[in-house]
Amino acid sequence: MSVERYGTFSTPLVQTKHQGDENQKVNKMPFIIMCHGFADGSDCPMEGQFVETFDHDAYNGQGHGVFTDDISKAMCFKTVIEAMEFWNRISTVKPLRADGKPNRPLTATTVSIERIDDNG
Repeated sequence: MSVERYGTFSTPLVQTKHQGDENQKVNKMPFIIMCHGFADGSDCPMEGQFVETFDHDAYNGQGHGVFTDDISKAMCFKTVIEAMEFWNRISTVKPLRADGKPNRPLTATTVSIERIDDNG
């Protein structure tokens, strides 16, 4: 299995609406999200790991994620756009931060979207 990087992102690109859980793991979905650290540069225990699950509404909109070193456990997406929309998703329980900006919990991390090639 090989991985091809499609870009590294540390700021939201577009505002997206909350979507259901249609982005669950499915074998024929070739894109995953890899964490490269916290956007503010502080130490990040998830650096170099893949998003396995993430709940944007957990902890009153602060979000909660499970990250993994095992690429086979990574949450998969059909397209780069779906992966970016998931990373950029706004919490539905607390859509605004204290500063009035959209609350996008997963954007506290700098990520890259990686393409999985099952053929090696």
